[in-house]
Amino acid sequence: MSSPTPSTSGSDPGGTRRNSAAHPTSALAMSGLLKVQRRWALGSTAVDVIGPTEGPRRLQAVASPMEHLPFSHSRLTVHLEDSEWSRLAVGLAADVTTSLAPRAGADVLQLDPDSITVHMPNLEAPTWPFHPGRLPGSWSLPRDSGIIASLPVTPAMTGAARRAALVTLSEMHGRRALVDLVAVGSTILTGPAPQLGAKIAEIAVELGTRRWSDLETLVLVAFDQPMPRLERTRHVPDVATALEEVTVRTLSGTGAPSICVVVPPWASDPADKVLSELVHFCEQTAGVGLLCCANAEGALCLWELATEPGVQPTLTFGNGRRVHGVDIAELAESPLRPRMGSKARETRPDAPLPPIEIALLGDVQVNGAPESFRHRRRLTELVAFLAMHPEGATTDTFATALWPERRVPVQTLANRLSETRRALGLAGDGRPRLRKEARRHRIVDAETDWERFKELASPAQLPESWRKALALVRGRPFEGLERGEWTQLEGFTAAIEASVVEVACRLGEHCLEHGGAGIAHWAALQGLLASPWDERLYRLLMRAADGLGNRGGVDAALRSLALALELEGDPLLGIHPETSALYRRLTSRSCT
Repeated sequence: MSSPTPSTSGSDPGGTRRNSAAHPTSALAMSGLLKVQRRWALGSTAVDVIGPTEGPRRLQAVASPMEHLPFSHSRLTVHLEDSEWSRLAVGLAADVTTSLAPRAGADVLQLDPDSITVHMPNLEAPTWPFHPGRLPGSWSLPRDSGIIASLPVTPAMTGAARRAALVTLSEMHGRRALVDLVAVGSTILTGPAPQLGAKIAEIAVELGTRRWSDLETLVLVAFDQPMPRLERTRHVPDVATALEEVTVRTLSGTGAPSICVVVPPWASDPADKVLSELVHFCEQTAGVGLLCCANAEGALCLWELATEPGVQPTLTFGNGRRVHGVDIAELAESPLRPRMGSKARETRPDAPLPPIEIALLGDVQVNGAPESFRHRRRLTELVAFLAMHPEGATTDTFATALWPERRVPVQTLANRLSETRRALGLAGDGRPRLRKEARRHRIVDAETDWERFKELASPAQLPESWRKALALVRGRPFEGLERGEWTQLEGFTAAIEASVVEVACRLGEHCLEHGGAGIAHWAALQGLLASPWDERLYRLLMRAADGLGNRGGVDAALRSLALALELEGDPLLGIHPETSALYRRLTSRSCT
């Protein structure tokens, strides 16, 4: 596909607001909650009654800016379009979480015919007017005229809509999943070339027309062919100019920035150091989002387009959490736990539920299960133990591993198994994921990031696959387990650390040989997440810093190694002779 982009007449060099009503595509553009608020002021469309008496009382119980506003302020219209619903959900989520700790933002939304669901995985219990969603960490807002009519418009709501950059993740049967590129931070979009170009053009139009949100500034890189007229859009020729544009706008603007940068596949290179700088800047700066199509180091979210019909696109976050398009609402619809007031959905044979993911390369997490495993440490450790024993384990085996200091009553073990079985839900065959075969308990229809790491890290794979494997590493293996001695005794921790270090060194050596010192530096840092005392990684760091022309980076690597090994005095006397010799060679060469 040819590279899409706006004509000169449609660009906005000053980043100011333009009237887009002249172009048919711009009819999709909504000017955000401020525009909706002007509608709400009209007596013919606004509902002035408070609605159910329960609503305002429950709303006032929340420590939020809402409770300080008189109810004579503008109200929401009862019949909201989908674009207005998306702004309403973003605004309400921001409003009701202002007093909560930690504060959270909605990174994924789902528009359904009768509700909208906001996904905020960092929070547990939703706050009125939201109800518990069908997935852990999800808040559902029903299309209830009584609730809508009782909600006042607040500055926090309108401000949140202006800070969001919602675009379509997927759409099916009247249901649409949206992802907020600003809330996510930095995202890599991958997929077949024709689909990739078409999706980039679609995303640019959605953001430029402010269809689902009211982003303040959109920066498009190297979009050099005509597109619809877009509001508040800056067109820049390359990534370096985009980085300069974003830096200037964040430093010179007032208040929190609201910027999204879109870099199409034809405008970037994975080895481009400037692209990596742009990724790092977006990750470190609140209110700035980036979507690129090159596998730049540091990007924290992977958006994979469907490679074949009937398959949903997938978002994979840096912490291992995964979202599968509009199927996100199906993940928790287990027949064991039907939603109140509705029949349990039947699993469509053409759309099987994706397996749950058990993340072990860092803080242990169970993602995609019908019930949350947060604050359920014993259940999480039981799942981790069974995941590392795919052939299954007897009750005595896992009881000894998880409770080595005492004999656990049979009834207690049965209760823990029952709780875990319920939390894991059903597999694709309709049977529980946790099942007993002969005397062994095992988990089916689940995958671990360790298994994916081994597949991607195979020496037979390409270096890009090795990079994807290292990107799965989030910290020390099996972090956060209450006991965890079994991971050491059975050799799992040592095996994972050794494998991660080997892949990091392999990728680093390859990149240094081919002029990719930046990726080599990143590979060393990823390896140190899993094994912070391995001197091979510090030697790789030194060589990568030298390849980047960074003498200070060589010294910093030595200081970091001394801290990790708790060395006192001259660190060169306490480290491996090969490391010491490398440091002297690099520093003496830089001084000549």
